[in-house]
Amino acid sequence: MNRRIAERRLEMLDMAFSGIRCSEWVPTLAEKYEVSESAIWNDWSRRARWMPQLVQMDESALKMSELIGRLERALTRAYGLMLTTTNEPVRIGASRTVGSLSKTLFEIGSAAGMYPSIMRDILTKLELLEEEMKT
Repeated sequence: MNRRIAERRLEMLDMAFSGIRCSEWVPTLAEKYEVSESAIWNDWSRRARWMPQLVQMDESALKMSELIGRLERALTRAYGLMLTTTNEPVRIGASRTVGSLSKTLFEIGSAAGMYPSIMRDILTKLELLEEEMKT
């Protein structure tokens, strides 16, 4: 993978995991890297193919660990809020955040080959619990 593509992909991950909607960052990255928006969308849709290679690159390992660290900190804060607040709407929002961040971390770990397939069942159960909290 050439350096420019690796940088673009790392930036894509950073933008996506920061909570910015794809529709907002795709045009920005397309302009910055002088490619079409469809090229960015296509590359993003194929991230399961390139993420393992990106995670294993020496230069990107630090950046990936920073992203994962930020996601884990956010997950911990949301989980703590979910357990400690008495405000029901806040608790529901925190539980949704916990589910969403857990799914994101699982997707990263799965793409990098860090989790066995049994973890997918656990993630499915977490998603069902999140849906139950919504109702």
